[in-house]
Formats: sequence, C-alpha cells, structure tokens
Amino acid sequence: MMNSDFCLDNILKNLLILKEEINARNKLGYTDLNKSVENFFCKVLNIIYGYDLKNLNEKQENYPGIDLGDLKNSIAYQITSEKTSKKINQTLQEYIDNKYYEDYSQLKIFIVGSKQNSYSINIDTALYFKFDIKSHIIDLNDLFKIINNLEPKKN
Repeated sequence: MMNSDFCLDNILKNLLILKEEINARNKLGYTDLNKSVENFFCKVLNIIYGYDLKNLNEKQENYPGIDLGDLKNSIAYQITSEKTSKKINQTLQEYIDNKYYEDYSQLKIFIVGSKQNSYSINIDTALYFKFDIKSHIIDLNDLFKIINNLEPKKN
C-alpha cells in the first residue's frame, strides 16, 4: 500500500511539474514541449485504456484537428495546452470538416493543464458524433483521478 501511495505521489508531482513547465514555456512562446507530450500522453493513454493510439503528426506534420488516433477502438484525441472555448469549437469544426467521425466515432480533447469551469460550444456535432463536454474534455486532474483508481498490476 505504501509503495503504491509513493508511486501515485510521484506521478502527481511529475504531472504538476509538467503542467507548470508547459504553462511557463507557452507564456514565452516556446511550444516545443507540447509536441513531445503528445507522444508521452499517447503512451499513457494506451497503458491506461488498452488503446492502440498512434501519433498522427508522425504521419503528417501538424495533422489538422487531432493528434492521436486509434482506428481499432474508433477514438481520437486532440492534445492541447489551450483550454479555451474557442479552441474546443475550432477542434470540433475541424473534426467535422475533415470527416474524422467516419474513422473515429469518439473525440476526446485532452487539456495539458486545467480545463475551464464551463465551455460555450457553438458547433452542433449531433449529426456526426456524440460530444459531451463533461466526459470528452479531460485534463491532468481527470487523468490523475483515473490513475489513482487503477488497480495495481500483479506480476
């Protein structure tokens, strides 16, 4: 028990350090770390959920609208440090415009940081795919709760 608490504390501490570093770099205009965290969170999400996410930016530089995709599980992720309603609406519109819903029935937006308390969504996704603000916009706090509730692996 103590060992798992120690591991969780370390995960939380490192996620908070990552969050603060990204925020500080973004304020200075340095967004290079944002690209690196896409691969990191791709691996983390694959481990947690058993996904087979791939970084789509490796297929095409600056892949429009989404960053990670898993065709087998029909899910896509946008990884961003931008938490505004404008960014969410822009992502939803690009998802529809590029017809990603044909390959990925579910879109999640992962905020590297903390999400806002509320969002104003003005894109109607109902004809294309279901999008729920509460469950499809996640942040580092949500990720820590998910990790905290995982059962330890027994070897």
